[in-house]
Amino acid sequence: MAYITKEQVKGKREKLKQMFPASQGWKFSIKTQHYTTIVVAILKAPVNLLEGKDVKYKDVYNQYRIDSEFKGETKEVLTEMYKIINDGNYNNSDTYTDYFDVGFYVSFSIGVWDKDFVFEPNKKYKGVKQILI
Repeated sequence: MAYITKEQVKGKREKLKQMFPASQGWKFSIKTQHYTTIVVAILKAPVNLLEGKDVKYKDVYNQYRIDSEFKGETKEVLTEMYKIINDGNYNNSDTYTDYFDVGFYVSFSIGVWDKDFVFEPNKKYKGVKQILI
């Protein structure tokens, strides 16, 4: 049965904010929903995560949509964030037999329905390579 504690969410929030600090232009909304889901929204970034898209808010993503819809630095940033968010999770689901067993669910979006994503360039941001070092 899916379950995530507020302490686990707090740990992931701290890790995300450490890897993607506000001083470099990052802003997130990270919370738990019904103790089964971690809800993460990127509200502001020094990287134009919606480059080439004709929207200001992009719906919920999973790791498969990230791979298929994004390229370059945006793909690298979102992939690294998803790794942090999904750390400690497991998936023993078998959709063939309609059996679902995950550690917790992940809701990951760029912007939220009532707050558009904001792209704000920041000179302090050196790119995703600096984050991974």
